[in-house]
Amino acid sequence: MKKIFGFLVVATLIFGATSCKKNYTCECITGTGAAQIKTEYEFENVKRKEAKEACDKHDAKVLGVVTECELK
Repeated sequence: MKKIFGFLVVATLIFGATSCKKNYTCECITGTGAAQIKTEYEFENVKRKEAKEACDKHDAKVLGVVTECELK
């Protein structure tokens, strides 16, 4: 019984420590009001943290036009 319990504890720790790789969508909105442009970027088979970092790199402000991106 102790061996089974020990195995379950180790298996749970290993499974819980690994992060799942999934597909994520980054949605960016450029401009304001009626002049808004929506753009989406797909990140495939990556960890959430990696997708968030890549999505945040698309945030920009060029000549007063702001682009805000958010991971969906």
